[in-house]
Amino acid sequence: MVLGEEKAKEESRGALFFYLLFASGLVFWTRAMPTPFLPLVMAQEFGQSSTQIGMVMSSTPLGACMATPIAASLARNSRRIVYFHSVSLLFIAFTSLLMACLQRFLSTGDVFLAVTSICFTQGMAYALYMAANTTLISRRFTGVPEYFHITSDITSDHSEIATVAYVVGMAEVAVGFGAQLGRLAGGALYDLGGFGCPFLSAAVCPVGSWESW
Repeated sequence: MVLGEEKAKEESRGALFFYLLFASGLVFWTRAMPTPFLPLVMAQEFGQSSTQIGMVMSSTPLGACMATPIAASLARNSRRIVYFHSVSLLFIAFTSLLMACLQRFLSTGDVFLAVTSICFTQGMAYALYMAANTTLISRRFTGVPEYFHITSDITSDHSEIATVAYVVGMAEVAVGFGAQLGRLAGGALYDLGGFGCPFLSAAVCPVGSWESW
């Protein structure tokens, strides 16, 4: 009975591990997608200056920076961290959907404030996701010695640390991989379907990763 429970827990952790990699890659895939085309569209179609474009492009990391302390506090105190993680993915998807609808419903004069506000809000969503992701890893993989068979020759205390470090490291690999592919995908989708196409794709991807879990 005990062996069966332990095996079930290990399988659950394995599923969670691959879900975290998948979700992290897709989230940063969506974050990188606007990089190749958004400045171009802002300049050519919306008539924005270089200063305005710079403010738009910096609004996402600014939103993430300002929201991170609050997001970290919320994640630390959350008793339903998987739910919190899922909500952050839906938040990212919602802001991407707003960007997809932007060109259709706004005039040129309203674009700067709207895009800046959405990008800032999206940065806050990314902060929520990263806080939830880190908290989820620390809660579910701490106290799991010799997981993934990477720490068989070190002490139990150190092996627990190594497990968390391994999961965080692999999540960072997924983040970098997703970000690099996101730029390529963003440019290709813009050429294929116009301004809204990459953002519609970006709205679907976080929901898809959530559904996979």
